[in-house]
Amino acid sequence: MRGRHVLLTISGEEDEVVRAAAEHAASVHGHDDTPELREEIHTQLKNERAPVGG
Repeated sequence: MRGRHVLLTISGEEDEVVRAAAEHAASVHGHDDTPELREEIHTQLKNERAPVGG
């Protein structure tokens, strides 16, 4: 995944986000969906910002 700038935003529970991101990486970018890929994705997660007034 390194070296590619992806603008896709995925929101949800942590395990759902990691699964969806791994599936995206595999189907769109040709990566193998491995535990190592999922761990790399996990290290790149960022918390959502709460909307103003929410």
